[in-house]
Amino acid sequence: MKIILATGGSGGHIYPALQTGVQLKKRGHEVVFAGALTTAKAQIEAAGFSCINIDGMGLQEVSFSSVWRFSRAMYAAFMKSLDVVRREAPDRIVGFGGFGAFPVVLAGIDLGRVCMIHEQNVRPGRANRLLSVFVKKIAITFKDSEQFIKPPKTVWTGCPCHSDPSLRPRAQIFGSFGLRPEYKTIALLGGSQGSQRLNEVFFEAMQRLSQRGIQAVHMTGPKEFEAYAQKYRQANLPVAVSAFIDPIQELYAIADVVVCRAGAATVTELGIFAIPALLVPYPYAGNHQYHNAKVLVNAGGGLLLEQRNLSVELILKGIERCLQGEFSRLRPEAKTQEIFLRNAAVLLAEAVEQL
Repeated sequence: MKIILATGGSGGHIYPALQTGVQLKKRGHEVVFAGALTTAKAQIEAAGFSCINIDGMGLQEVSFSSVWRFSRAMYAAFMKSLDVVRREAPDRIVGFGGFGAFPVVLAGIDLGRVCMIHEQNVRPGRANRLLSVFVKKIAITFKDSEQFIKPPKTVWTGCPCHSDPSLRPRAQIFGSFGLRPEYKTIALLGGSQGSQRLNEVFFEAMQRLSQRGIQAVHMTGPKEFEAYAQKYRQANLPVAVSAFIDPIQELYAIADVVVCRAGAATVTELGIFAIPALLVPYPYAGNHQYHNAKVLVNAGGGLLLEQRNLSVELILKGIERCLQGEFSRLRPEAKTQEIFLRNAAVLLAEAVEQL
């Protein structure tokens, strides 16, 4: 079969699509990526896939000018998507959410193609809520999504993410970060683009945690990497600073606690690796991450701290509770396996074939 995977907008949409594409290719299918691929285009092409970039934009605020720009951009993206779908003539189109996928899937529906979407978050966004009415199936990351999108149209696949453990010994990983294996280690993950607010608060928290023999890995995002690398050097703190970490499994192998946003892939990975987490959901974009975080918190995997309440004191108290073993990484595997699926990319590829 020939399959178009429609994605773009952020790493949270692109990575699950890429993992699914790899599985579909292994099964002998021809896979083409289309959407707002931007900087991810090189990564997708390096994995052996052809790419078609379709510009689009999200709607961040409701005003006459922003709605007008959004409407023009999405109309142009839809018209280009119609041309792409006609030319490529795919047997299946799978959308992975966001403004990058929406015009492609909509064009597929309009042209009578077999379409499916994957909803990463517990609570679907506006685009996927609209598309869910017309597509054949909606693959969901979390069973909790069934309160918003009813079976039998849903299929529970989980979220394709980093689920294989690191192959390198922990001592070797500590060495590559320039850290010491005998110290407790905190990881700060602000998402692929980083989080200005989390970066600020965590830097202040580490000035106090370091006095207790605690070290950290701080993934700042590309925009603030240089600034924080310099700040940590000047403060002489035991922190390894990175703009982005790949493979992320190496960080999970050494982290005692993770402080992070609550994207679907991150929440799934924390559940699979059973690492205690202090979750600070991104408060915008429909507050989707709040509902994702609740899945892990309700499973006993950590604490939820809303950004409006964020402070150094609360971060320190949350980390202390995690370090004291209240959310142990040794919790029974069955408790997370019932909620987080390790083989999501395989299950999603099977669901595409079975449409």
